[in-house]
Amino acid sequence: MRCALINMPSALAITPSAALGALKSRLARSEHDCEDIYANVLYAQHVGFDNYHRLFNDYDLLAGNFLFSEQANIRPISRPDYYAALMKREGVESDHVTALIEDLEAVCRLSETFFSRLEELYTWADFDIFAFSSTFQQQAATIGFIKRLKRKFPATPIVCGGANFHADMGVAWLEALPEIDFVCTGEGEETLPRLLDALEQHADIASVPNLARRTPTGIVRSPESRVNLAESGIPDYSGFYKVAATTGIDRHWLWRFHRIPLETSRGCWWGAKQHCVFCGLNGANMEYSNQDDRGAIQLIEGVVSSYNVRRLQFVDNIMPRSYIRTVFPELHSRGLNLDIFYEVKGNMTVDEIRGLFLGGVTGIQPGIESFSARLLKIVKKGISGLQNVYLLKWARYFGIEVSWNLLWGIPGERDVDYDEQDIIIDAISHLEPPSSMPEIRVQRFSPMQMQPETFGISKISAARTFANIFPDYKQWHDRLTYFFDVEENLGISVSRAKKTYERVQRWRERFGCGASLTYARLPGKRIVVEDRRDPTMLASDVFLYPASLLYELTCLDIVSPGRLSEQLAHSGTNLRVDVVTNLLRGFCARSLMIEEDGLFFGVAIPASTDLMLEDLAAFKVKLLKYYNVQSELDNLFLAKDTRAMSGVG
Repeated sequence: MRCALINMPSALAITPSAALGALKSRLARSEHDCEDIYANVLYAQHVGFDNYHRLFNDYDLLAGNFLFSEQANIRPISRPDYYAALMKREGVESDHVTALIEDLEAVCRLSETFFSRLEELYTWADFDIFAFSSTFQQQAATIGFIKRLKRKFPATPIVCGGANFHADMGVAWLEALPEIDFVCTGEGEETLPRLLDALEQHADIASVPNLARRTPTGIVRSPESRVNLAESGIPDYSGFYKVAATTGIDRHWLWRFHRIPLETSRGCWWGAKQHCVFCGLNGANMEYSNQDDRGAIQLIEGVVSSYNVRRLQFVDNIMPRSYIRTVFPELHSRGLNLDIFYEVKGNMTVDEIRGLFLGGVTGIQPGIESFSARLLKIVKKGISGLQNVYLLKWARYFGIEVSWNLLWGIPGERDVDYDEQDIIIDAISHLEPPSSMPEIRVQRFSPMQMQPETFGISKISAARTFANIFPDYKQWHDRLTYFFDVEENLGISVSRAKKTYERVQRWRERFGCGASLTYARLPGKRIVVEDRRDPTMLASDVFLYPASLLYELTCLDIVSPGRLSEQLAHSGTNLRVDVVTNLLRGFCARSLMIEEDGLFFGVAIPASTDLMLEDLAAFKVKLLKYYNVQSELDNLFLAKDTRAMSGVG
């Protein structure tokens, strides 16, 4: 069969679709002809690449759905209601929404003519089936074009899949939209080829896994099946590069952000242990599976060779932790000089972060969310605030960019939680700031959506922005939406959140102007801390032994005063724990260190590059040896001075 694989707006236009690449590769192996249609790239050209990038960079706003809402609905939508919902939703960041609304009005007029242009570019009558992959903001464009195709080609079956059709969401769309014939409610790499086989052979489709379909007795779903990632093969992105060349986006300034998507795992190994309360990304498939080390390396080398690229973006929800010890050292040894982005769990050691660096990782998304230990426990992140600071610091040291958000609106949060975070923010303006400060969202499949009463939520309903965009589907809203609104105020006030938001804005400004905080060793067991966290000023502090050693040790790792007292004893200095604690709190008073639950961490970055090449244990041995040698030399010089003063030759 000849299949049209369609990727509608507003998926990213500067990168191919991981779903289309995987499906096209699988269909080719099943001997089905397939054309991948990147309507999102064509639309980006239609409205202007800059407009497209600006409007669709924030998934929460549903701007992509809004622009095609008239095509997806019969009833007219209320633009003022949608804009009002946007302003209310954004809260502390409402200023940029005002500018966004002006852009939306201009682009709306261009969207009305896009479907006609898309129809002219392809011979749609030549296809035996239309297959749509849809996630996040692609719903309205997908639904609108499905309606248009079905009117012109009523006998051609239409199948939909992707995150917007996952599990019961897909069943609900099948109920709501008669133009859809089949829905893949789970992983599609096995489903789509088998569906095409069955249709081509006029065979029974009941055995096709992960498929929802209509029967005389109603909608039925076939059993769920998981894909073996080891059988995935190299994704086929040829169609994307063809349209990138014809539209000229590969020559636009946005192309500098272009990356090739790869997938080495599905599910979440942390979520399988403890589900983060706001996260719904894994849907009903939390169970973790991943490529083995050999498979991952073959996949990476295969894609790099096939497309002559080095910038890779892994779409895994969380990186397989074992790759730090296996895959990345191998990539380093092969000298591939890659540029890799991965989503990770944030509680990594400096040695593990070095492993990422050596393996070619230049960007990570660790899900930091907060610096409050209390709030992190509430959302079940399995990490402390200090560990988040630790990650930001060592990522900065190794030149790894960190993509993250600072959340507010967490159930049970208090003003004091943000008072404490404000102190931390002021201390770390030399580290990577958050991309934004959004209010927490209730996502489908998250614990907050599945057990709302646990979090003090009495009522949840489809996000107002979604409800305004899809008026025709009101009775299905709560089953179709991915985001939900709650009636209650779950945390702090908007006015209190704005105070922290203003601090975050100042942090971004300072970081963008080159804010820094470093320390370096001086002769005589001294260190100098150079403070440019406010880039318009330079402050220097010199610390003498044993404070110098204390600070160096605390800058390397999160540690308790008791442990530091033991380490000092190894360098020949005996200090009581209470004395150590007082010294550390002196550093905290200067915003050079952070304390959390009796643990301390110095936030200055080492000027030394030694940790780029050697592990932390070896570096600590050298550090303590240095201070020991210095102590012995000091004692020797002191003895000579004493003899000279007493007349002893």
